[in-house]
Amino acid sequence: MGKRVVRLTEADLEKIINKVLSEQRKEKTGKDIQPITKTFNIINSFESGQYKLKNTPELQKVVKEIKSLMSEYDMSKAIIDIVAGESKVPNPKGFGEGDLAKARANEFKKFLENELGVKVRNIETKIGTTDWDANKGKDHPDYQREQFVNLNIEIDAPSRKQIVEIVPNPRYGMDPSGIKTFVGFTDGTMFSFDKNDQTQRNMMVKFNRIPDLDNFRKNRINLDKVCKRYQSMCDNVEYDMTKVIEVKDENTLNQLIDRVKQEKLLFPIGIQNKELK
Repeated sequence: MGKRVVRLTEADLEKIINKVLSEQRKEKTGKDIQPITKTFNIINSFESGQYKLKNTPELQKVVKEIKSLMSEYDMSKAIIDIVAGESKVPNPKGFGEGDLAKARANEFKKFLENELGVKVRNIETKIGTTDWDANKGKDHPDYQREQFVNLNIEIDAPSRKQIVEIVPNPRYGMDPSGIKTFVGFTDGTMFSFDKNDQTQRNMMVKFNRIPDLDNFRKNRINLDKVCKRYQSMCDNVEYDMTKVIEVKDENTLNQLIDRVKQEKLLFPIGIQNKELK
């Protein structure tokens, strides 16, 4: 008996994909059995005898890796410690032994909390063992090795972040009459231009000339196309039409332009954990 051949059209394939995506549309969660421990070593982030943090490649690498952890795991229960060291290079005026290491640790703590929003639990300081020798100079490797900030991160029972697969689809474009143009955002804010109003028509001309509009428009159109194909993966943003902001002056136009620059759209996550675009 010959093999039976089943031919699928593009429409059939879309139905199958939509069904799979619909079944996993809400969210994915997972548990890692083993604790996660990460240690980041920054050696060249401070000048000898100084405590101001330098924007070094080492620092940028650490920031990138921490952001990667933050995007994947729930960091609310992470234990984050800083160990900072100073050499015996003469300290700046007013700094006693250990003060420089503590200042470096606090500088890095402030950076982590302000720039990345992570909370540091504990700070430890260490003093180098290499005696000061003016003939070596403050930049000698023996001293630089003792000038450091070590960041230790431990997640005892790591829980992967929920991956929300339903994305908001904001409104953008003209109304059926072609008189009003609406520019909506994911937080429910809506701006509008009325062609029958000369001032708003002038604001619309200026809006259409901003450099960021091209990418903004392309992303909105692409998202709308994806959402029409995979309807179960998108929710249309609901707007209170009584609170639409009419763009009828420069101040309101600038508010709209700022929103265009700030908002980044999310696309649905497909079955291979990739954005559908």
